[in-house]
Amino acid sequence: MSEELLQAWRERLALRPVELDSGYTVMIRPVSMESLVARGTIPLLIFNETQAAAGKRRRKGATGIDEDFLKMLPSVNAVVMAAAAVPQVAEEEDLENGVVSIHSLSLLERLRLFEEASGAANALRPFRGEPAGDENPSPDGDDVPQTAE
Repeated sequence: MSEELLQAWRERLALRPVELDSGYTVMIRPVSMESLVARGTIPLLIFNETQAAAGKRRRKGATGIDEDFLKMLPSVNAVVMAAAAVPQVAEEEDLENGVVSIHSLSLLERLRLFEEASGAANALRPFRGEPAGDENPSPDGDDVPQTAE
């Protein structure tokens, strides 16, 4: 493999700092929900539920915490825990070994780390304040004009 190609991979996978509003910095690596599903870290059922909840939030134009947001939280937490390298983030805190509990991070901090780690984060894009879209979409192509015979 050429040195140029290896360098491109090193840059893609390099840890990068994310400064949180609290003033703390977390070194993260890129992680996608899809890769965690493929590894079995996020069960397919949870991933599908996350996708459905994100779609509902997008259609409703929802913001803040609601039932759909809570359905998405396990996937957000899984991405954050997989992405955080220094300090590591896990369910249980072990500060002596450099591990911070996911529960010691605020929801806003988790979302920030999630977005930074997963890039565009298409599955959870409603957190980025996207418009909700058309309120009355036409079902089943009813808005497509018929061709003249």
